[in-house]
Amino acid sequence: MKLFKKKLSELAHIESGLKNKWEIVKLAHTNKILAKEQKLEFFSKVAEIDPADTKILVGKTCDALLADSTKLRELWEDYVKRNSEKRIKAMGGSMAGWNDMTRIEEVKDYEREFFNSVTKVFEERPREYAKESDKRLFPHGENLKMYKHKTVKLLENCPTSQNTLGKILDWKC
Repeated sequence: MKLFKKKLSELAHIESGLKNKWEIVKLAHTNKILAKEQKLEFFSKVAEIDPADTKILVGKTCDALLADSTKLRELWEDYVKRNSEKRIKAMGGSMAGWNDMTRIEEVKDYEREFFNSVTKVFEERPREYAKESDKRLFPHGENLKMYKHKTVKLLENCPTSQNTLGKILDWKC
């Protein structure tokens, strides 16, 4: 953040690129010490100088990183149950913030729901969306034995019509 604010004299001559600035913004949103207003200020400063749509994607990630437990549930419903018309990349950005490593404890209760809903997502959603949701929402806590067991069970019961899901599960096993 000191680099972002140009408060590091030894690095003052280095101009951070836009990609690095967005990474700093996302890191700021995972910080438990910074106030929400400070996080939003960082986002706004970079959004002002970014002519691309990156701010939309990063904004979705940051919004999900700031979500409280009620908003986490709403987002989960969007991800796995509602047929949202939102762009896949934007949804993926939101999922990335929702399932960020800093939120492991907050989303721990969704682990079983993920395994119970993954087949349905692959059956009901476009393939690219389903792949994105699997990539972004697959649990990454410490319950590795349960993840493997659930993945093996999913593979054993994978509908033959779900080639993409079958390949993904097979790769994970």
